[in-house]
Amino acid sequence: MITAAIVSFMAASCSLNEISYTEVEKDKYMKDADQAETVLLGVYRNMNNDGLYGYHLSLYFTLPTDQAKVEGNSLNNFRNVPNNHYGTTEDEIEITWRALYKAIYDANDFIERLASNEKNFTEFDQKRAAIYMGEARTLRALYYFELTRWYGHVALMTSTRQSYQHPSTFEQATPEDVYKFIEADLKYAIEVLPYATDDNIRKSNQFRISKGGALGLLTKVYATWAGYPVKDESKWTEAAKTAKLLIEDHKHGLLEDYSQLWSNSANNVWDPKESLLEVSFYSPVLT
Repeated sequence: MITAAIVSFMAASCSLNEISYTEVEKDKYMKDADQAETVLLGVYRNMNNDGLYGYHLSLYFTLPTDQAKVEGNSLNNFRNVPNNHYGTTEDEIEITWRALYKAIYDANDFIERLASNEKNFTEFDQKRAAIYMGEARTLRALYYFELTRWYGHVALMTSTRQSYQHPSTFEQATPEDVYKFIEADLKYAIEVLPYATDDNIRKSNQFRISKGGALGLLTKVYATWAGYPVKDESKWTEAAKTAKLLIEDHKHGLLEDYSQLWSNSANNVWDPKESLLEVSFYSPVLT
């Protein structure tokens, strides 16, 4: 009798077909441009992660370079990374590696789902979707640019499907192969993105990637590609050509007052004139 009661209770209280209310079912989402934009902002959100520009890539990882210097010379705690004294288990190195691949997965996921769903959008939503696709591919390029610059030979994950493979099946791509992939993403983005000052499609483009950001990033990619470790000096010419396009379009330029940069930052003012690619950390204070 006791056994029968237990079995009866389990059957009544547990079902494998229960609906989950804690997460969005992806196949039922991104049915229009508004939903697509919401998902895209999640791809942007990775930039604020401590492993990315929240801390490591904006400050901590630059300390071993000639851009900055950490105080003191002991090899303990936070000085391990600045003094290039760390092993394979250093948390900060692992955190950034993991954060970059998560950001890449999110970008891949968005790109795949938008490509699958946008054919059902309205005509105007398809115009928005084209811009969103350019933003996502620029973000993916940026994340891969950071990954290969900091880690060298990395696995090139171009689809979400690859992320579910067993790690033993992953193959390291050369930096040159990664740069080629980045180049393709950015060239696509440059074709579909408007300059910020010409944008009449997005409801708001503040702190969002536009044509100028993609051109500027591609210029930097070419200049890095031309240096160590690939040393493809032909990319210096490509960097100059890309920068020339950006300059001669006259959509961006230097501010007349240099101190205005700090005033804008302190007051959460986004000025597309000098800003090509900017990460926003603004968070309203609740009172």
